[in-house]
Amino acid sequence: MGDALWYMADRTMVEAVRDWAAAHGNAVRDPDGELRCLAVMRQYREAIATNQGFRRLLDEEPNLAIRVLTDPHGRVQPRVMTTHVELLRRDVDDGGFVPAVSLDSLCYAIVRLGEAFLYSDVLASRAPDLAAASTLLAALVEGRVPAHERQLL
Repeated sequence: MGDALWYMADRTMVEAVRDWAAAHGNAVRDPDGELRCLAVMRQYREAIATNQGFRRLLDEEPNLAIRVLTDPHGRVQPRVMTTHVELLRRDVDDGGFVPAVSLDSLCYAIVRLGEAFLYSDVLASRAPDLAAASTLLAALVEGRVPAHERQLL
């Protein structure tokens, strides 16, 4: 099951990266100033959250789903973490981003915070709020809330 969920996650991330490249080429920021890694992560979370099979798994087998998805030694989370490190490293290498902490530490926080919002209905009996997740992740990554995210506060 972990490999199947990873396959879905990986395909979703590859598609989000491809969509950015189609729209913005190799730019590190879009015309509104959004950092490439943040835009890609936002699209990734939205696609995962709206995937009917994924939602069905969370609805029907929440304990199993959370265990498989968030196990730090499992088949999903370590790979998701690695993918996020690579995504941010690309923005560092291309000169548009200077992290305040190591990429490993930053991606740990990004992935765990993303999980908290993505699976909030199962973890905390709260409706997932992907807009709030994007705003918080932008603040975490950039150390400030970008102008295009301030209206969500």
